[in-house]
Amino acid sequence: MTGSEGAAAHRVFISYSHDSDDHRRRVLELSNRLRRDGVDCWIDRYEQAPPEGWPNWMRRQIRDARFVLVVCTATYQRRVEGLEAPGRGYGVVWEGGLVTTTLYDAQGRNEKFIPVLFSSEDEKHIPDFLRGTTRYLLDSDEEYDALYARLTGQPLVEVPPLGPVRPVGVRVQAPAPLVEAPSTPAPPAKAPLAPEPSAGSPPLSTLVLVRSEFGTIFLQAERIEEREDGVELLLCPEGSWQVRYVERLYNAWDPTRKIAVAFKTTAHVGIVKSVAPLPVEDEKWKLVLEIVQPHYEYSTATRSADEFAVLRARRILLDEHAYGYADESAIRSVIGLGWTLDLKESPLPDLYTHLWEDPQHFLRSARLLAILYLRVAGTVEKVVQLNLFLRSDEASAEETLQVHFVGRRPANAATAPYEIRVNGRCPLPRMRRT
Repeated sequence: MTGSEGAAAHRVFISYSHDSDDHRRRVLELSNRLRRDGVDCWIDRYEQAPPEGWPNWMRRQIRDARFVLVVCTATYQRRVEGLEAPGRGYGVVWEGGLVTTTLYDAQGRNEKFIPVLFSSEDEKHIPDFLRGTTRYLLDSDEEYDALYARLTGQPLVEVPPLGPVRPVGVRVQAPAPLVEAPSTPAPPAKAPLAPEPSAGSPPLSTLVLVRSEFGTIFLQAERIEEREDGVELLLCPEGSWQVRYVERLYNAWDPTRKIAVAFKTTAHVGIVKSVAPLPVEDEKWKLVLEIVQPHYEYSTATRSADEFAVLRARRILLDEHAYGYADESAIRSVIGLGWTLDLKESPLPDLYTHLWEDPQHFLRSARLLAILYLRVAGTVEKVVQLNLFLRSDEASAEETLQVHFVGRRPANAATAPYEIRVNGRCPLPRMRRT
């Protein structure tokens, strides 16, 4: 990511109290470092006398920032909580009021304000309204990198390529690659979902999710070509089950059949124009789809299409269900991109029951499955950002899926919000670990 790209996408404002010259210096150094690293960070010291006045300047900074870093100290806490002596700390008191008002308007959902600390002693001075969110103690380069990754939407850990399943005595077979059961039984031996390429073969660069009436499967694609009206995939199935799945698409070819595919950060529903093995290649199949253009929108007298899209995104990513009967009907009964889809629940917890023993494989597969559902359900036109992390609670031995999502609605259909943002945790079923 270049500096200009980061500045355009990640504007940040730092809210802090002027405790001492040393504290002011550390805040300035943090802001300068973020700017050097491509983050459009602002603090009051970059301004001398804003023409609109300090109150309006602060309001605009907080309003326009994607993130607001709240530097927590005893002085800052005292001022934002209204405990400072009269006549002192007007700036922090004003900013604190803007922060709490923004959180109130968002009904307590915090997607903007991030507490940061320069000393572990200041953890007890995090304001009450920010105690439930992730904080960053900036006492090491590792912690700065963690904050920087969040500000720029980058994963902290790169997902390594998936290796082949190795036999271990009488160990139970690897989980099946299906999210949904196929219409006929799968062969007894299951192939790995995303195997490494064998020595000397071309690199398999892209994992593809294919959904059809025969089930949902993950395959590797050696090449993907996207055109304005279609997409061509060179699929490389490995193992008897994956080969049989593609052969069934071939043997049951129908010029009106629609399937859904997801790869990288997009998904499409398309009519199968052709599917055939390459005559000179071993176990490589060319699949050509004619893309079905999105057309689905739904609104009521009480909710706009964009509002329903937000609820649908939260159902898919967080498995939220706290909606009324009328909303529930609209969320579940969607046509999407010419595809009937019942959003009774999130597909991610069920995927976890198949892949929980391989967390990295689960995260990689869950990302594609979420993208497919978000696009097929007509929720977003473009997935701008989707980061998934597993969070473990050692006390309860439970895991949740931490989700950070930004999606863009179609420009010709969007009112407010134009961008959908979802941050939260999706509950996962408790699985027994040995």
